[in-house]
Amino acid sequence: MSINNLDYGGFVVSNNVIDGKQIRYTFREKSDIPQLNGWTIYSTEDSEEYVNEADNFQSRLL
Repeated sequence: MSINNLDYGGFVVSNNVIDGKQIRYTFREKSDIPQLNGWTIYSTEDSEEYVNEADNFQSRLL
């Protein structure tokens, strides 16, 4: 199911999740970017080194 509603804003997701790895956890912070809703999604494969590299994440709309 795809919502595709810009009213909800986008979220930041690990490339590992996009590639099909299981989700480990999510967290939400206040976003300074109006187009993002503040949610970030990490996979079970995301190490501290991995998450410190911005290129390992993408923003996605619901």
